[in-house]
Amino acid sequence: MDVTWAGVILAVGLLVAIFSVAKKMKANSRKSMAFFGIALISLGAIAMSGSIAQLSGLNDKISFGDTLSVGGEEEVDLNVDVTGCDVGTKTTVTLSATDKYTTGAVGGYHRYKVNGNPAIEIADQGTFTASPGNTITVLWNNETSSGYYGSTNTYVLECTGAKTFSTQSVNNGTLTSSLKDSDDNTIDGSANNQTLGAGDVKDVAIKLSGEYKKDFPYGFVAVIEMNKTSMDDVVLSTDSGSVLTTATVPQSYSAVYGAESVKKAYFVPAIVSNSDLRLKATLDADDTINPGPGGSDAIIVLYPMNYFINEDNGGAFEGPSAEDEDNALTRDGGFTVTVHVD
Repeated sequence: MDVTWAGVILAVGLLVAIFSVAKKMKANSRKSMAFFGIALISLGAIAMSGSIAQLSGLNDKISFGDTLSVGGEEEVDLNVDVTGCDVGTKTTVTLSATDKYTTGAVGGYHRYKVNGNPAIEIADQGTFTASPGNTITVLWNNETSSGYYGSTNTYVLECTGAKTFSTQSVNNGTLTSSLKDSDDNTIDGSANNQTLGAGDVKDVAIKLSGEYKKDFPYGFVAVIEMNKTSMDDVVLSTDSGSVLTTATVPQSYSAVYGAESVKKAYFVPAIVSNSDLRLKATLDADDTINPGPGGSDAIIVLYPMNYFINEDNGGAFEGPSAEDEDNALTRDGGFTVTVHVD
């Protein structure tokens, strides 16, 4: 539905006028409110009629739900009016992606579809032709498990000359971690680990740090593996205690504890540049068995999420996800954080 500022003003004026009649208040206040409502109604009606040029901006459309925001990208206006365009003409379209931090060209390839037709690959800063009104869906940086992350946008081609669609892309660097036990001592895997006795429930603080001018834009799927003989549960939450959203364990994960293995997964938020992400792992020991060194560690593997091409769904651009439709990781490797337990 198209809504204009003039329509909003008119509606507010009507509400104010009605309110002034229905609400119990002093006579002077009632008259003031009624006058204000009538003034708004008049202003809205005049603007809608287009009678005064200086108020023509009030008839601009307000867009609700006509934009698309995907994968952390900027919102893209899909409410493009091509009335009067020669839709048979061809417009040259350029796809150009730059590094978010250096503004340099990312190179490589992108993939696009016009009106849902089969996808075509094109080099960065390459061109193709399309017609005004065409819907163009882009998978920036194509499908890649390394280098710049993928992202998607959908555009409607305007009735203009040559058009460039652009985006900012990011790569990830290293991910480092540090852990503190329930007594605020650093866990180092040797001299100091988290001490657990039978029935203990302890919190371990986890700090994840990114690399300067490198991002993990879509976050991670974090797999937690524990030994079911000595551990009842491990829960991952924010440092304030809000439990993270659960996820599906990627089939790529290889268990460490064999028959004694229990696995679960959570979605972990994005990390931008060298910012820190602070989490909390709550370790719940078995009620009767004391967790022993080595065999009771909680293993956390973080898989970065990315976009991919789903060949089982007609080559659709999907994600972000840790795995594709064939259970292959969408991003190379994973980062392991071990909560050492004594």
